[in-house]
Amino acid sequence: FVFAKDKKTIQAVLKPKCGLMVGFSAGAENLHGVKAVKKGKRCALAMWYTLDANQREKERDFANSILNGLSHKKKLSSQVTTAESFEKATLQKFALLHKKHELFHSEL
Repeated sequence: FVFAKDKKTIQAVLKPKCGLMVGFSAGAENLHGVKAVKKGKRCALAMWYTLDANQREKERDFANSILNGLSHKKKLSSQVTTAESFEKATLQKFALLHKKHELFHSEL
């Protein structure tokens, strides 16, 4: 992998190593390329990122809206379960206190 100042001047050469990842902006400020593979195989994972909202992936927006909806439903379900558990625990405590109160008054 090479970075160049211009078509004839190589500024840096990176040799592939396991675990090595290279990230850079890909404008005119970072002319780059690769040398020919003479032995073995070339494996590459190319990714592009942008800050321009007009270039975003619409499919990702759709997937996020579905996931957010599922997350919201799960949260509501959790809140209902928590509220029901709290109500049940409160009623159990009240019943226990009531029994203690009855026992106390029956002993008088």
